[in-house]
Amino acid sequence: MPYKTQSPDTSEKFERLQFDRLRSMGPKERYARGLAMVDDGLRALWHSLERSHPDWSREQLMVEWVRIHYGDELASRYAASRQRE
Repeated sequence: MPYKTQSPDTSEKFERLQFDRLRSMGPKERYARGLAMVDDGLRALWHSLERSHPDWSREQLMVEWVRIHYGDELASRYAASRQRE
């Protein structure tokens, strides 16, 4: 069976280079890189939400963030807790 990359838009050569680089890292560096990727992804999602709703306040965006990621019930509870402050 031929080699199949993890992502259809990544060449086999580049994917093998990526994996070799990951294998050469120590655990702390892999962990730090993983955290950086998660942080970058969350930041991109937040900016996408801001672009989708440019007229919303930061508070409205936060409630929507919670709704998207954790559901309506938690978003409602979060919004209610913010109103009490």
